[in-house]
Amino acid sequence: MVADLSKIDGHMGHMIITNGAIIKSSGDLANKEALVPQIMKMLHLGGVSPTAMPEASCNLINVTFSNYFLSIAYSGQNIYVVKRKR
Repeated sequence: MVADLSKIDGHMGHMIITNGAIIKSSGDLANKEALVPQIMKMLHLGGVSPTAMPEASCNLINVTFSNYFLSIAYSGQNIYVVKRKR
């Protein structure tokens, strides 16, 4: 079961990625397939391998831009990306 990511304060959009593919997206991140390889590259450059993480762990990376930020969290096989207002 996945929480309703659209209820997060400042929500502008979100996507859920599994095995390198978007399984759900909305708002500003709806159908933004071009972001998936960039997000995967950030995770791997940061020394993070979502496929190697144990089921119980979850980690978070925030990427800040002038008007918004992306919160990228992963748990198990899912990567959750939420675009939020600053």
